[in-house]
Amino acid sequence: MARSPSSNGSKQLSPLGSILFGTVWTLFSSIFVCVGLWITWKGVSQSAWKKVPCVIERFEIRADQKKAPAFQPDLKFRFEWEGRSFTGTRLRPTGDGSDEFEKVSEIREKLLAEAGREAIQGLRTECRVDPANPEQSSLLPPDGSNWLGLIFVAFGGGFMAIGLSIVFSGFKNRGRVALSDQAKRSSQSPVPLFVFFGIFAAAGLGITLGVVMPAVNRYFSAKSWVETPATVVWSRVTSHSGSKGGTTYSVDVFYRYQFQGRDYRSNNYGVMSGSSSGRDAKQEIVDSFPPGSTLTCYVNPQKPWQAIVNRNPGASALFVLFPLPFLGIGIGGLVWSFKKKRKEKALGIDSVSSSKTARSEALIPDLPERILSAGKTRWVNLSAALFICAFWNGIVSIPIGIAWNAWKKGSPETFLMIFLIPFVLIGTSLFLNVPYRLLMVFLARYELRLTPGTLKPGDSAVLTWKRIGGFGQPKSISLRLTGTEIASWQNGKSRSSATSFFHDEVLADLSLNSISANRPVAIKLPESAVPTFKGDSNKIVWKLRMEVALPGFPKITDDHEIDVRPLRRDEMNPST
Repeated sequence: MARSPSSNGSKQLSPLGSILFGTVWTLFSSIFVCVGLWITWKGVSQSAWKKVPCVIERFEIRADQKKAPAFQPDLKFRFEWEGRSFTGTRLRPTGDGSDEFEKVSEIREKLLAEAGREAIQGLRTECRVDPANPEQSSLLPPDGSNWLGLIFVAFGGGFMAIGLSIVFSGFKNRGRVALSDQAKRSSQSPVPLFVFFGIFAAAGLGITLGVVMPAVNRYFSAKSWVETPATVVWSRVTSHSGSKGGTTYSVDVFYRYQFQGRDYRSNNYGVMSGSSSGRDAKQEIVDSFPPGSTLTCYVNPQKPWQAIVNRNPGASALFVLFPLPFLGIGIGGLVWSFKKKRKEKALGIDSVSSSKTARSEALIPDLPERILSAGKTRWVNLSAALFICAFWNGIVSIPIGIAWNAWKKGSPETFLMIFLIPFVLIGTSLFLNVPYRLLMVFLARYELRLTPGTLKPGDSAVLTWKRIGGFGQPKSISLRLTGTEIASWQNGKSRSSATSFFHDEVLADLSLNSISANRPVAIKLPESAVPTFKGDSNKIVWKLRMEVALPGFPKITDDHEIDVRPLRRDEMNPST
């Protein structure tokens, strides 16, 4: 058998090290939970403020580019509480202003639309009052701080679960020595894996639904917005300091326009808001819109307070690809974890307590016969190919459409087109994989019957086969028995893996003239055959491989995993 350094090269934390590491991990993660609970409690308490009737006396928006944020509501409303008259000036309990004029303007416009009025003064609505302190009031409830707190709690709680799992694993394994370092405590609780990959999946899904999809929807809806002249009030490049010290920049062009006889203002420039590195490109845009100059904006006829200047997102369209790694790692990891857990359960492995060995003779039952069919596997492969192809190409098609529209208008986005080349090539290969997998489903299918169903070193068995469906007349069929060792080991800070074949035997190589159903094929395992084994660091896998050559079609290859159990004590010394 081919050896690998994985058995001795893989280093893992000692039980005490696991306890210490897990404790530090848990304590650090608890900071996010505490912050999230505080934000949630504050948001919930403010959301519980009482609603009372009020009258708005003034609601204007002050615009001052020297202040941060640049747009502040100038608000005043009156209400009564327990027979006393009070005046409020806050739009929300915390954080009134915004650097996006539309966010504040939309609140004002919706109040007017709901009341069916054109003037805000004297508008009757409801405000929120703190019963314990009526001096504290706001026109609107908190803007989603509860969700922000819950996100912090979920994020920190997930990593706390991982830390606690590490701690419990350390306590459980204290004083326990793994058998010849083979399984490396092979079967761990699946909870940390589900939590870890679940965080990635949730992050990718949140970015997709909360950021990407609204931007995509805005891009397509803006195609029908009305072209309208506007006058620039100010134009500038704004800088934003990142958490790691880096600085990003964004275009801030503030303009006013008229639509259906009313005056509006906006500082929306493009389809996607946000900032990025590179000041020079933003400065060129700003220089083309000096204060007092005219420009063309595009106004949403359904919501005239919404407008943009540039309907072409350009390279910013690449942001739609940003969630892909999160979704790929998260969803792929969850599927892998689920399959791993289901397989362990099917084999009778207790994923929490069976850290002594991954699979022993007691976990591999003696089966008198095993039937192996390729039909189900081919359908699973086709379904997976369809999903991955649709998901990948669906996301990539968005920036492709943007690049195509820009090219048709005579202003091609060269950088965007070049950047998309590898994504398109991957998408093309995924697309071509679908008809291949579909073809495999309908090509000749065979069923293998192994007797006995479970083998042991030195065993003899009989393999029969028959065709169960599909089309195509086979030219030749090859049956092989393979034994593979899959090893992994720690290589510095990274983990390496290697696969080697220690057994590869041709059981039958049949031509067209000798192909007949149920023709028996003899199998003889060598006395030195290594039993099936599955651990974290090493795996021993035995497979029956059937290769079918069909004229004019790709070769069909179906692998079927089988079990080789260890010899029992009485089988090792039959004379005693």
